[in-house]
Amino acid sequence: MKYKLIALDIDGTIRDIENPVSIRTIKIIKELVGLGVEIVVATGRTFNSAKHILNGMSGINYIVPFQGSQVVDLKTNLIEWHSPLSSRMLINALDQLENYSEFEVMVHCKDQVFVSSLTNEMKSYGTRNNIDITYINNLKKLSTKKPDRIVVLGDNFKIKELEFKLQCIFKNELYITRSLPYFCEILNPNSGKDKALSWLCHKLQINKSQTIAFGNGFNDLQMIEWVEMGVAVKNSVPEVINVANKIAPSIQNDGVASTLEEFLKSGYFG
Repeated sequence: MKYKLIALDIDGTIRDIENPVSIRTIKIIKELVGLGVEIVVATGRTFNSAKHILNGMSGINYIVPFQGSQVVDLKTNLIEWHSPLSSRMLINALDQLENYSEFEVMVHCKDQVFVSSLTNEMKSYGTRNNIDITYINNLKKLSTKKPDRIVVLGDNFKIKELEFKLQCIFKNELYITRSLPYFCEILNPNSGKDKALSWLCHKLQINKSQTIAFGNGFNDLQMIEWVEMGVAVKNSVPEVINVANKIAPSIQNDGVASTLEEFLKSGYFG
C-alpha cells in the first residue's frame, strides 16, 4: 500500500511548548512532499496561530484548524469547508454552561475570540496565541456569526467532569472533547479532525486506505481511529494509545520524523 496523505497534529506531536518544529521533521516533510504526498496539519489551534507555527515549512497546502471545524487552503487562506455551531447549538450549550460559574468561557468565530469576562487568564491566552480577545456582554449574541467552537477553561479534574456531563446531556447533538487537560471544547457534531479529513480526501480523490495520521491528545482520537494507519506519539493519552496502529517515539526523540523515515525506507510512499 502506498500512502498519499499524512495528517499531523501540532502540539505534543510535532512540537512542544518550548521548541519549534525540528529541522529533522521539516526535512522529511519536504522529502515526502517531493514524492507527491499530501501533508495536512490538523490542529486545535486557530488558523492564524497554526499558520504562524508553520512559517518556513514548504509544501503544506491545507490546515484543518479549530479541532476540525474548518478546512483552509494555505495558499489562498480561503475556508473550503466549514462546520460551525448553529444558533441553536451555541445557545443550548451556553445555557448549560450558566450552571458552572467556576469556568471561563470563550467563543471562537474564525480567528476572533469573544469572552464575557476579560480576566487575566483570558488576556494571557490571547498573548500566548497571538490572538485579540474581545469583550462582549452576552456570548449568545454571537449565535448568528457562525462560531467555530466554544472553549471552556478550568481545573483539570473539573474540566474532565464537565466533558462527561455535557456528553451525557447532548449525546450526538454536539461534539465535545478535551484538547488540553484544562480545555473542554464544544463544536458542531459534524466537526472533528476525522470529518474534515474525510471531506478533504474526497476532494483530493484520496482513498481512506491511503491515509496516515499522527496525534497525541483526546481531540486526536477520532482521527487516529479513522485513518488507515493511526500513529500515537509516545506519552499520548491512553485512549489514543489504545486505538493506534503504531506507537512512535517521543516528541523529544523526533518521533514523527523517525517514524516517517522508517515508513519511507519500507516503501510506503512514492
